[in-house]
Amino acid sequence: MAVIASAQPLGKTVRDIDPSADADTLNDPMWLFTLDVTLAGQPPFQVTLRHQVPLAKVTSIVPSVKLAVAVDPARPNEEVAVDWDRSPIS
Repeated sequence: MAVIASAQPLGKTVRDIDPSADADTLNDPMWLFTLDVTLAGQPPFQVTLRHQVPLAKVTSIVPSVKLAVAVDPARPNEEVAVDWDRSPIS
């Protein structure tokens, strides 16, 4: 689980970054996040990442909101992805 420490839109969409991405995501905006990540059995850590936000979730992106994340345990500070389907926001 992660908590949004800060978030700001980058003024770009997925289309700007990767025009060959899934057509359903091309208009999703890109945001810059700082997340406080907590994993079971490990001390919390902070990560900054650029991530797409589904259009339907944009209005829910504010500090202190919890997000479900997937983390590569071998590189937790480098490989974090938000799981929008499992995140407890509407």
